[in-house]
Amino acid sequence: MAAPYAIDAKLNHKISLWEGDLCALDVDAIVAPSAVGYVPGCSTVFERILRHGGRNLLTDLRHVEPCKSGEVRVSKAYGIPPRWMFLTVGPKYKANFSIAAQNSLNACCKGCFHAMKETGSSSIAIPCVWYHQGFPVEDHAHVVLRTARRCMERMSHIEGVVLVAMSTAEVNLFERLMPLYFPRTEAEALAAAEALSDRCFGELGDVVVEERSIRLASHVGEDREEEPLFSNEEDSSFLMARTDADQSAWQRLDGLMIEAESLDMARHICLRYLRKAREVRSEVDLQAARFIYHAPCRDCCGRRVVVLLGARLPAHGARDSRTLPVFVKELELLKGERFVLLYAHSDVPPLDTVCLEALQEMLAVVGARYRDSLEQVLVLHPTILFRATFAFGRVMNDYAATVWNDTVYLEAVAELGNHVEIHKLALPGYVLASEGLP
Repeated sequence: MAAPYAIDAKLNHKISLWEGDLCALDVDAIVAPSAVGYVPGCSTVFERILRHGGRNLLTDLRHVEPCKSGEVRVSKAYGIPPRWMFLTVGPKYKANFSIAAQNSLNACCKGCFHAMKETGSSSIAIPCVWYHQGFPVEDHAHVVLRTARRCMERMSHIEGVVLVAMSTAEVNLFERLMPLYFPRTEAEALAAAEALSDRCFGELGDVVVEERSIRLASHVGEDREEEPLFSNEEDSSFLMARTDADQSAWQRLDGLMIEAESLDMARHICLRYLRKAREVRSEVDLQAARFIYHAPCRDCCGRRVVVLLGARLPAHGARDSRTLPVFVKELELLKGERFVLLYAHSDVPPLDTVCLEALQEMLAVVGARYRDSLEQVLVLHPTILFRATFAFGRVMNDYAATVWNDTVYLEAVAELGNHVEIHKLALPGYVLASEGLP
């Protein structure tokens, strides 16, 4: 049985495994996996990178072109030794579409290696595991190692690749798998031949499914003079229709309103939330969500009060498939009554941009469907980052911006007394404890 990867001492010397902090390595570039919109999401490292980069990085990210799953964008790295940061968004993993997820992750890795050439980087640090949840860790490791091997074979400018583990479990996993792709002895090469899948892979490690390949007639390769398939660019422009259609379909199925490129697309996304809200059927489901509830009282003007708890939002924020439907379900239960939205930012980590993104998306929904019912937004315990994020209408779409005009900041729980009887709000203990209140 032929070994899939030959022994190459030069490549083996260029790649290494290190356990520690990705941001501490003195390399030319680091890979920074994030969620769409350059927020931490469930990334294992991006929150730490944001913390090191501070305001300079946040400012830069506002001007970086949006990155879709499988793509890579380049930004300067701030506050850490590397000069460059390669931003990429990994795939949403679903078992039924595992091959598509592998190829999307492969595209992320390939893009990072190509970005090394574009920036003149010769060394790069890549986190072993990119996300806390989703892609199975071992499958993820195989894709990263396979792609790294193929790219390193073809890119002579690469002098060093450091795979960064953040736990002993990650170290053990990669120590077990690395010899399959970077064998040092004949025994390891033969072991790789037995262990690795016989699935067909492309030149740079992507999965090629033979059954889906288009078989061409044998005479295609013959030397014949024929009329070109397309006479000009206009004749071939329809080929772009599929790309546009796929992008539109993705936005309707998984996109956010704050990312929508048109008001029409934003409306479609809002309708998607409404449809999914109907699937949230029981009060048990709503109670389990814990991040939103109707206060058992009304404010001083007789309006209903809806309480939204930032610290209890799902870890994936707006990217969680239930977050917005549960939010919409609660507002639908008001049946058009006037209401006040009380958002408690208490106990939210200072750099938690996932929470801010979720709130922006919720405000966009309110602006699109419930603008006539919402009369005021109250924000309790806003941080400096929170104020900065919402200070400019450009961080929100048109729908969300209209809602934010009626916002009141409340620095302390006592200030709520001007709007509603505090003891009737049923605020959780941690909100009061943040001020040392009983």
